[in-house]
Amino acid sequence: MKTIKWRKTETIDLEQKDYFAVLDSVNDEYGLRLDVYLVSKVSDVEITVGSYISRDYDFAACYFEAFKLLNNDSYCRKVLSDWEGLS
Repeated sequence: MKTIKWRKTETIDLEQKDYFAVLDSVNDEYGLRLDVYLVSKVSDVEITVGSYISRDYDFAACYFEAFKLLNNDSYCRKVLSDWEGLS
């Protein structure tokens, strides 16, 4: 059986008091797409902070870029707080 399309979703506890991350990846005939979300633990805010696309299905490269983004705590907090202020 040949796999045509798959999806994988991971929730990551970043050991932050106020948010966690969700990595949602999907592949299809066009490549691999990895979306990075932040989800607030104190409000109903969920925000996409990045998307990575790899036409050659390089899963490791997408994850590397996603974790670089998630390691920038000041950026993540700023984006999340901006959206919490709007809700």
